[in-house]
Amino acid sequence: MAGYTDKDLQVASALAYVDFNSESFKNHPDWTISQHLQDPANESFKQAFIDSMGSENYDKFVSGEYSNWKIVDSQNNNGWDGNGFAACTVDTGDGNAIVGFRGSEGNINIIDDPSSLRDPNLYDDWLTADAGLLNSTQTSQQQYAEEYLKRINEQYGDRFDGYSITGHSLGGNLAEHATLTASDEIAAKINRCLNLDGPGYSDEYLAAHADEIAKNAHLVDHYQASAVGAMLNSVPGTNYSHISVKDGTEGFDRHSMSKWEFDDYGNAKPGQPDEFSIQANAITNTLDDITTEEGLGAAKDLLWMTFSGLIAGESPEEMAERIQEIYDSYYNNYSSQAQNRGGYATEFSVSSPVLVSTSETASQCSRNLSQDAMQIDDIKSEISLILKAASFFTLSFKLKKSVTNLEKLAAKSGKMSESASKIAELYNNTETNILSNSGV
Repeated sequence: MAGYTDKDLQVASALAYVDFNSESFKNHPDWTISQHLQDPANESFKQAFIDSMGSENYDKFVSGEYSNWKIVDSQNNNGWDGNGFAACTVDTGDGNAIVGFRGSEGNINIIDDPSSLRDPNLYDDWLTADAGLLNSTQTSQQQYAEEYLKRINEQYGDRFDGYSITGHSLGGNLAEHATLTASDEIAAKINRCLNLDGPGYSDEYLAAHADEIAKNAHLVDHYQASAVGAMLNSVPGTNYSHISVKDGTEGFDRHSMSKWEFDDYGNAKPGQPDEFSIQANAITNTLDDITTEEGLGAAKDLLWMTFSGLIAGESPEEMAERIQEIYDSYYNNYSSQAQNRGGYATEFSVSSPVLVSTSETASQCSRNLSQDAMQIDDIKSEISLILKAASFFTLSFKLKKSVTNLEKLAAKSGKMSESASKIAELYNNTETNILSNSGV
């Protein structure tokens, strides 16, 4: 098994942002990256590499620990005739390979640079691929990532004993998708997948890929650093944790890989989510179901906030305050707290006569069947509301608490509380279905 550190895979994910289309790579496909960097005829690539990777990494590739790494394959579908997908495969010289997926690109700043509206990455990455994760079972770039890994295994499967898959931002989401949907043959060769602060997935995605998630989720580590990595649902069964960022790093700056902290052995230092990340998780999970009144309202307000904020040239901190206003507006009946279990487990303080039942309510249930039916409908609405406000795979602890309360109610009511027992059974069945569909 390849012994890549977190830092090694972070470096490989940064390589995915480099273009390997120079004449040197075409003429010398067997050269290491070090040889290409030292080729006098390849000065333009050398400078582009330093600009993208930094001088410290340049030294590591020329004569340091990465001097034997070579690019054996790269694919770039940027441009108006593509969909923005890009990836590369690195032979690390030990019989193993790292497959790196590129994240969102482009310096999109329509205030200072209106011409950025003509950048195809605005549409391919930010709008189609990133925003397209909402209410989606699979995006175009996710399909390409799945096909890319399959092609790499077909062409180089005999060359490599195993693969490590990685990517930053959108690239992390693509790396995780390619791993989750890998065939049994490919999955058996995957040592590890590292999603570096990439967004999560919609409810629809988790339901559509439940069987694949159940098989391959254990291969995935998902490191969250910023609001980007907190968006939508993390995948049940993966190792979801938080990475430490340098002191004073706030907002979207936490998304930059240069801001992350590693120990002397190349392992990521554990950290904690910031408040902006918690808000982003709640907002994006609401937007994931914009068929509800809450979701439509949040979508409208968030779009207006983004548009007006860009026009006004607001800072990320100012826009974060406005996101807080939206959060408070749609969730003022709930209190949420971030947990370190597989993403964000949200605990709600719900004021409901159904969930906080008393013996008097149970007696009324047994005496009045029509009232029982109304209370069962209330419970269904309560479950629906919880599902729309939080990642559904985090609800086990809440549902168990609710089931316990209902079972106590049934015990107090005795023979007269048959309807209350049915309510408890409804909760039990709902919990079982949710956990079964989520692959937990």
